[in-house]
Amino acid sequence: MRVLRHLTRAFLMASWAVYSLAQSQNLQLPPFPELSESQLDGFEASASEQIRNALQEARENPQDAGSAGRLGMVLHAYQLHDEAVACYERARLLDPEPFPWIYYLAKIRAAQGDDAQLALELYRKAVELNQAYLPARLQFIDALLQSGMIDEAGRDIAPLLEDRSDLAWVHYLAGRVKQAQGEINEAAREYQLACNLAPRFGPAHYALGLAYRRLGRPQEAQAHLQLYRENQASIPPIDDPLMEAIEDLKLGYYHLVNEGKRLYDKGRIDEAFANYTRAVDLNPRLIHAHVNLISIYAMRGDFQAAGNHYQAAVAVNPHLGEAHYNYGLALSQQKMYPQAEQMFRKAIRYSPYFADAYNNLGATLDAQGNLAEAEENYRKAIENNPAHREAYFSLGRIAVKRDKPQEAIKFFLQSLTPEDEKTPTFMYSLAYVYAGTRNFSQARHYGQKARGLADSYSDRRMVEILDRFLEKVQAAEAASGRLEQ
Repeated sequence: MRVLRHLTRAFLMASWAVYSLAQSQNLQLPPFPELSESQLDGFEASASEQIRNALQEARENPQDAGSAGRLGMVLHAYQLHDEAVACYERARLLDPEPFPWIYYLAKIRAAQGDDAQLALELYRKAVELNQAYLPARLQFIDALLQSGMIDEAGRDIAPLLEDRSDLAWVHYLAGRVKQAQGEINEAAREYQLACNLAPRFGPAHYALGLAYRRLGRPQEAQAHLQLYRENQASIPPIDDPLMEAIEDLKLGYYHLVNEGKRLYDKGRIDEAFANYTRAVDLNPRLIHAHVNLISIYAMRGDFQAAGNHYQAAVAVNPHLGEAHYNYGLALSQQKMYPQAEQMFRKAIRYSPYFADAYNNLGATLDAQGNLAEAEENYRKAIENNPAHREAYFSLGRIAVKRDKPQEAIKFFLQSLTPEDEKTPTFMYSLAYVYAGTRNFSQARHYGQKARGLADSYSDRRMVEILDRFLEKVQAAEAASGRLEQ
């Protein structure tokens, strides 16, 4: 709570300075959100009172950036993201130095995942306003890497390697830059430093294991991949006072939802489930608890319960793309493709930049034999996420069905990174196409590599498939040589 009081004092001290400026400029400000009593009644009494008080304060001080921003923070705390965005936008217009509001906007846009480019530009602006705020700099570099802007990410990580070499996150991001630049030795060195500083940093162990595998150091690779399996959901915390201020605002059962998300992100699914179910028992209108319970029940194979939570979620807000998407996945698990198709279409209607929804819509259309529209949606997934390897793989499969092997090879090559348990399957498909074009050397190369990866992941079924494939490649290559003689 100390952080929150400090930030609130700072906002209020700045408010008087911007009042006359806003009036003189006659700014076109976004209106405050209209929250009906029926909406507020859906919250716990203490939370609804908190929202009402913040809204009243903001309306009584319409030219005060601090009041608008404070209202945005309260709405942000209770996941009323669209309403919070309007308040933050209002505050940034009123405030001549709007770093907190821009940072909060970036966090919301990144969390929603529907406009990665907008989130990237907001992080860029936040860093320009406050170079000293480390969480913004780290998240900006991560956004650059996700957008494929490797050189800029490299330029931004360089000073942090000088100034904050004590942080595991800095070395991890530096490793990702080096890996993207093809400097695997340097990437491995940075990942190792990250693991030294944070021994339970799961993603760093995973990246280091893959780097060692590429460097021909299988024993070290296996050791770090095992550490990843033991700590895959563990990451070192980043001290983020601005987001702590948001968390400090949460009251009652919203704390349970927040804790459920934290546990879910760490892979502690049973504990997350307990928090979510307790939260919806207290308040059946907690939409994000219902959304995550759809996924958890689907994981457990309890599709009726997943459907019940989908119905509960859309009863609260029928326009949340994630609810339709999660239920679409549950329907796909049951091979109910027409019904899943409708769910993914709804998800896209409400979240038009949702790459995974386009990809899974493509998969349901593919399963129903509609290749043309499936291909269109796989391509839309890539438009919204240029690194969407599953979409590339699916486009490769469609090219194979259409007897276009060179096009299939191009797509399959795009699906090979990053390396994970899916890579052997993707690589086998590439090797199979090469064999079909009688390019036996490439078929053997990728087949052997896929077999080694499958073995490292203990995927015995894929190892057996690849052993049989390599035998056939060897026989076909020998027969081809005899014919040429």
